Amino acid sequence: MKDLSVLIVGGGAGLGALLARMAVEAGAAKTGIIDINQEAAESALDAAKAKGVPTAAAACDIQVGPQCHAAFDAIVAKLGRVDTLINCAAIYPRRPLLEITDAEWDASNGINIKGTYHMMVAAVRHMQSQEPKAHVRGRIVNLTSVDAFKAHPQNAHYAATKAAVVSLTRSFA
Repeated sequence: MKDLSVLIVGGGAGLGALLARMAVEAGAAKTGIIDINQEAAESALDAAKAKGVPTAAAACDIQVGPQCHAAFDAIVAKLGRVDTLINCAAIYPRRPLLEITDAEWDASNGINIKGTYHMMVAAVRHMQSQEPKAHVRGRIVNLTSVDAFKAHPQNAHYAATKAAVVSLTRSFA
């Protein structure tokens, strides 16, 4: 991670915010966050700013492709490049299998799968056009869950989306 520019999607809180701090501790030269909440994204970058690490934050609904591309472009415009994308945004609504509503199913798929896809497309398009840095053209890390590989009757919609992210990641690779 040393000397690379890192972008965390869903980095405004929780695990994503932790990953942003860890990227800085690991030597990331620049750190960006895309989150649904602009203020949370900017706040999660406070530790990086305190260390003098250049930062950028952008807000978007990752379910909407054009918003993803615009947010990604805004980060690149400020940081100059993105060497590593970490897709961390997800929702984890718990509901018994036979009680999952269409709205919950759609939201889980929209954020956990569609959002990951949109951000990967934006990243690949950017990474393919940039010169490699330190023998790295670009890396994409998609966070998934052990739930992708086991039955989960209290959270089937989440487990299904995480299994889809595993398959999507393999397809992109």
